[in-house]
Amino acid sequence: MTNKKGLEKLEQQLAESRLRLETVLLLSPVGISITRLSDGAIIECNDALLAIIGHQRADVIGRSSAELKLWVDPAQRARLFSQIAAGQIVRETLIGIRRKDGDLRQGYMSAAMLQLDGEAHLVGHLRDATD
Repeated sequence: MTNKKGLEKLEQQLAESRLRLETVLLLSPVGISITRLSDGAIIECNDALLAIIGHQRADVIGRSSAELKLWVDPAQRARLFSQIAAGQIVRETLIGIRRKDGDLRQGYMSAAMLQLDGEAHLVGHLRDATD
């Protein structure tokens, strides 16, 4: 009986932790994404990021920023992804962004690597810097 109660408590704590993280993601005015490093696929993002890049969630999830042509300078994307894959943290790096409608903007990107289910992911924040 004790093991069952202990398991129920752990499940409740996990659910509460997930809810806290989902709330932070949802309410943040900063664009946030989680990207799988192996193939660059965006596995999660918030509405603030979608507003910055001008895409709908269905257009973004499962696709890479390269596929979506979000980076004005693809070489900069490759450099930053390499730094992150090497364990470096990227902070407030100015990048060029191409919205779905073709409008060019600038943003400050911060990102770090995170292991999820034993696989490397990039957690990124993007603040629109266009006046």
